[in-house]
Amino acid sequence: MNALLPIPQALEVFLRGFSTTRSFIRPYLVSQIDSSLWLLADPPSASGPQRTVEAITYNSDPEAVVQTLQNLNLPRYALCVLVEDAAAVPETCTAYKQLGYRFHGREPLFALDIGRRVRFNSYDVRRVIDAANAEKVAKAARARQIFPEHLTEADSICRVYAAFDGDTPIGWARSIRTHPDYSWVAGLFVQPSYRRQGIGRTLMSTMLDDDARYGVKWSVLTASSAGAKLYPHLGYVERGLLLIFSPRKNVNKEGGRDGDSGNQA
Repeated sequence: MNALLPIPQALEVFLRGFSTTRSFIRPYLVSQIDSSLWLLADPPSASGPQRTVEAITYNSDPEAVVQTLQNLNLPRYALCVLVEDAAAVPETCTAYKQLGYRFHGREPLFALDIGRRVRFNSYDVRRVIDAANAEKVAKAARARQIFPEHLTEADSICRVYAAFDGDTPIGWARSIRTHPDYSWVAGLFVQPSYRRQGIGRTLMSTMLDDDARYGVKWSVLTASSAGAKLYPHLGYVERGLLLIFSPRKNVNKEGGRDGDSGNQA
């Protein structure tokens, strides 16, 4: 197996994984607009306030992307541009700024050949398989992390792993199965007072061991600045950078809409 997952496959896992994590309250769907542009959004029939649309593009011409977005007349959206390496960042940012977009930052996209993972075991971590502990993690995370029907399925599409101090969750992470061979890592978090004890590494390592046991070959994730330092120690390799933009208000005059950026996408 090659050590690097091709970017189109990594992008597909990102799209499906992020869509799944945003669909715990109501569906948040992936649609492909053309060969280089995708949207993540509430379905048209969804009730209640519409969430920010996430537009994701890769290997595309900025002017063509902006024109397509203007033609779509989206309500509120963030634009995420995936570039292959850091050398492309200045030129890409300049191009979109000239087209009326604000730059909000970058998030690296990582992929791991699970057969090359590095194992850690410095804290007691376990998979969450009962409703009581799932509720504790949800309360600590302030969001539902798993559906009840996924708790007891061995090879579930969603698995949650947690570290506890007594009965209190102090760290958690999820593996989201997007394809038979691929999984998406969602929401790795360790409470600030418990960091630098190897809990995050052990959470990831325990989860990846189960991924491997259930036949997953590749794990994909996006990282914060802190996570970008952690994941290479586990064997992850950076495969690209997601550059996050939002349209300025004056873009609205040309047919687009003002928006704000989302997290992860």
